[in-house]
Amino acid sequence: MGGAKKDHCTYLAGAEVEYGSVIEGYTVFELPDSDYLVCGFEAVNFEELTNSAVYKAQTFMERWMKEHKLSTTDFAVEMYYPVTDGRAYMEHWVQPVPIKE
Repeated sequence: MGGAKKDHCTYLAGAEVEYGSVIEGYTVFELPDSDYLVCGFEAVNFEELTNSAVYKAQTFMERWMKEHKLSTTDFAVEMYYPVTDGRAYMEHWVQPVPIKE
């Protein structure tokens, strides 16, 4: 996916649409069929979510994975949900792979 330079990543922003929809000017991307670890978390507002909360959740997830002898592929998804009732929520999806000992 992508074609990013070494040590860089390809970033994709998207929107969920009804299956089979085609919207002019957009490219279709389907999330690969796979097992995923999903870390969902919320914060009091979107700014807090995208600043310190995402760092805390990522740190927790990395520690949890290490304790369970797991790593990830180089593919990840961040899914942001609409802010409701003054709370912001997102999920971080990664594909787990066992760490070989």
